[in-house]
Amino acid sequence: MCDLCEHDYVDRGRLVSTAEAARAIGVDRATLSRWAKAGYVRPAQTTMGGHMRWDVDALRAQVEERLASGGASGSEQA
Repeated sequence: MCDLCEHDYVDRGRLVSTAEAARAIGVDRATLSRWAKAGYVRPAQTTMGGHMRWDVDALRAQVEERLASGGASGSEQA
């Protein structure tokens, strides 16, 4: 498990807001939004109003894969 994935704030299997997902993986909400905008990670769903909803387990897997391949870091700007 990567160092960004140590937190377990949300129930498994439910979709959560960007703020909740960011908190669960230990990054700022703006960082997660920036990663999504840049295509580094993909939300499980985007609402009709444009709000992203995240499956935290899937997000953790995306982050771990990205870090393993030398991709996005917390300080990376889009």
